[in-house]
Amino acid sequence: MSTAETTAARIHGALAMAFLALLPLTPSGKDAAFVALVVVACVRWRSVYAWIAHPARCWLGWCLLGWAGWAALSITWSGHGSIGFEEFKAFRVLLLPLLFGPLLHRPGRLVTAFLLGVLILDASQLVDLVVSWSGGEQVARIGGLLGTHTITVGLLNAVAMCLLVPIILHARGRPVLLAAIALALAATITVFPGDSIQAAIDL
Repeated sequence: MSTAETTAARIHGALAMAFLALLPLTPSGKDAAFVALVVVACVRWRSVYAWIAHPARCWLGWCLLGWAGWAALSITWSGHGSIGFEEFKAFRVLLLPLLFGPLLHRPGRLVTAFLLGVLILDASQLVDLVVSWSGGEQVARIGGLLGTHTITVGLLNAVAMCLLVPIILHARGRPVLLAAIALALAATITVFPGDSIQAAIDL
């Protein structure tokens, strides 16, 4: 691997970690990281193609690309192009396997980045929970300080807990303690989401 390719691979990895860390936190930051990730993946198209071309993944990669391409093409004959474009944004999730594929040989860093983002999200929820239960004014709208919707918080925490349990079972030393704390926090926030805080107080 050349020096340029090594540098591109490192940038690719850093942007992937940034995207995963920002995923639970801020739409604007997440979107910016996603665009940058797509650009770098295009620059590293050989590595992306090599990952897609593997016999075990070839059919999946082309199906994802074909589905997204057809959805984009259908906007051209839609009578409501702006609405179609907004709906097409959801299809970017189909690109994630292609964007992250060349990085999956080192999944630990990606998992850590995502868990860090969820931890920050849950910490903001915890602040809202403590302030509300102590009789103060609720810190922010539904979802705590960061305004993340309750359903989204629950989904993110469910994924985080699925990742944390194997770490607790198989890791050793400090990571086990940190994972246990993060798991307890995720479970607490899942049981007491942002929109149930004020409802419980009102009762």
